[in-house]
Amino acid sequence: PIFPYHIGALFYARQHTPLLPSGRPYRVPLSPRPPDWKTYSKIECCLTRPPLGGTIDEEVHIALTITAEIRLGDEKGAQLVIVNGDMVAKIYDPLYYRSYEMFHRHYDVVREADTHYCREAASYNELLSSSLQGSNTPKYYGSWVIDVSLNELQDTPPRQVPLILMEHIDGICMRDIDPKALTEEERDNILIHALEVEAQVYHHGVHHQDFHPRNIMISYPQPSFYADFRPILIDFDLARVVRLNDRIPAKSKWSKMLSPAYRHWGQLGCFVALGWLPWNNGSGQEEWLWEKFGHDDRFVALRRNE
Repeated sequence: PIFPYHIGALFYARQHTPLLPSGRPYRVPLSPRPPDWKTYSKIECCLTRPPLGGTIDEEVHIALTITAEIRLGDEKGAQLVIVNGDMVAKIYDPLYYRSYEMFHRHYDVVREADTHYCREAASYNELLSSSLQGSNTPKYYGSWVIDVSLNELQDTPPRQVPLILMEHIDGICMRDIDPKALTEEERDNILIHALEVEAQVYHHGVHHQDFHPRNIMISYPQPSFYADFRPILIDFDLARVVRLNDRIPAKSKWSKMLSPAYRHWGQLGCFVALGWLPWNNGSGQEEWLWEKFGHDDRFVALRRNE
């Protein structure tokens, strides 16, 4: 098949309301699939997929022209492009997801793409009413669907492919910052602010579940990088909306946020490995968390077990 996502490509997107997220830990079961689906090629999986589900509003549509690339290509998962010069489109096209086997399990690219789409759309919708939207999470412009042909002959029906639109953030991914080039104070300042944002997101009812430097953008006014910056949490395709899992969001349980020292204790190994946190014989991240957040009265009070 021809690769459809390239600079200059034009798509007409229609507004789409996706189904509620499904699969664990949600109560909604995953959609059924043919009993012989493991014998299908990736193209066959994509062509025989069940209808996307949800609701398409044919009266609300927008023309999207790809103006720049962010992440494109086969086996890359969701395709990321800049459209119309100022928005990011995240396109959940299963044809470009990685098909693989792991632990004797065969992964269904269609189910994986649809799951990512529904979870991310639900997460951004949940955050729309919060002050985080447009400040510490991207401005969200809704969920949409486009028709994508397999080839130029268009001798097969077009595939319905979902996407979300959000603001294009002018900044740098935390993964691309060399922490060794920073002072300890600068490293701490960036990570503290990022953890505070994740705590606010959780308090509002969305558990990100993939807190990693690759999912944190740092936006800053030129040329002052460290004096005035804004951490922005991105990539919610693994996130969980607590309310939709029949559980009570944190803000309804506690008047204060849960401390990062409580929620991330022993969970910041990726930041240690990348040089953001000290190793200190394996206890560096915990000591750092306690020093920075253990007595912070903005959060639910903690008592440390020695």
